[in-house]
Amino acid sequence: MRFFLHTLNTWFLSLFILATSLFGIDFLWGNPECFFYIGLSEYFMLLFFGCLIALPSFFISWGLLSFVINSYHTPADKFFLWYVTVLASVVVNALFAMGFMQADFAFPEGLLYFWPAYLASIIIVSLRHKQFFNLIRKTQDNGNI
Repeated sequence: MRFFLHTLNTWFLSLFILATSLFGIDFLWGNPECFFYIGLSEYFMLLFFGCLIALPSFFISWGLLSFVINSYHTPADKFFLWYVTVLASVVVNALFAMGFMQADFAFPEGLLYFWPAYLASIIIVSLRHKQFFNLIRKTQDNGNI
C-alpha cells in the first residue's frame, strides 16, 4: 500500500505542477486569441483529462517501484533508478498518446513536445526525495512491502 500511495502522490503532484505551470505561463504571457489559451475552466479540464491521459504512466511507475525498492543497490542508486523509471514511464505514455491520437509528427521530434511533463516529473521526484528514502528505510526495517 505504501508503494501505491507514494506513486499516487508523486503522479498527482506532477500533474498538478504541470497544469499549474501551464496555467501560470499562459496567464502571464498568453492572450485569448492564442490556440493554447488556458482559462480557469480549461485548467480544471486539463487536470481532469490529464489524469485520464496519464494513467498508463501511473500504472507503469507503480508496477516498477517495487522492483526499484527491492533491488540490491545503494539508496542513491535506487533514487536514480526511480528517476529513470518515472521518466521512462512518461516517455512510454507520450508514445501511447501519440499513437492513440495518430499524430503526424515524426517520432524524435514528437517526444520533444512533452517536455513540460518531463520537467514536472523531475521536479516532483526531486522534491519528494525524503519520502522516497523514508519508503526505502521503512521497507527494510520491518520487511513489509
